[in-house]
Amino acid sequence: MTRAARDREDLFTRDVDLLVDVAQDTGVETFRTVMRRWTALAEGAHDHLSSRAAAGLHASVGWVGRVRIDGEFEPDDGALVLDAIARHLSPPTPGDIRTPAQRRAAALIDALTGRAPRASIDVIVDLASLTDEGPLDPIASQHDLVRTGPVPRALIDQYACDGTIRRVVFDPGGELLELGRATRVVSPALSRALARRDRHCTWPGCDRMPDWCDAHHVRSWTREQGPTDLANLTLLCRYHHRLTHRGQDPRSGPPP
Repeated sequence: MTRAARDREDLFTRDVDLLVDVAQDTGVETFRTVMRRWTALAEGAHDHLSSRAAAGLHASVGWVGRVRIDGEFEPDDGALVLDAIARHLSPPTPGDIRTPAQRRAAALIDALTGRAPRASIDVIVDLASLTDEGPLDPIASQHDLVRTGPVPRALIDQYACDGTIRRVVFDPGGELLELGRATRVVSPALSRALARRDRHCTWPGCDRMPDWCDAHHVRSWTREQGPTDLANLTLLCRYHHRLTHRGQDPRSGPPP
């Protein structure tokens, strides 16, 4: 609770009574999840952008040529790394004496060399979080990446902007009621037309090519019912797509 309150004292003062009640009524792991969700809800655009600066990857070559890698990723990037490893991490065969760490290293190399399907991110979000209807509380709402847990709602909105949507409906008791087919929000044909029109990321000064870009809804698909048509779409590379969903105005130019 103390860690979550740091740099968010005003919001913590507002919600401390609720959080203390939750702490008294739940177990440690449940309360940890509640506090992570509260932090994600409380985290504004500027806080989230500054926190991304802490993410990084360090790589160094040792004396005999072995490469050491150490890094920290934001939740969505980390979820992609974990999913890529999991897709290549088959159960050990008889006689396989490698440690789990060695097997994960081999799985990452397989992922980098393209020996399995592309990694993906699964998102669990309730309707109120997706559409931003009404106040949200850190106990009942869900806006989570499956592998890494609660994240700010702006990140959910970013992935809903250009992704594959699959509707999964549960009843209040957790029983699966409906599993809908996955559908592409932006069709392949529309993606090709967008690439031909924009040619690269449309953020001022950025020339990332279409293969490295997302189709961004200028008027939000989830919150403003913006149409998925060429007039309401623009190409943004992933970095600038994040900035846009966190309130940075592309017309002001790239951030320093």
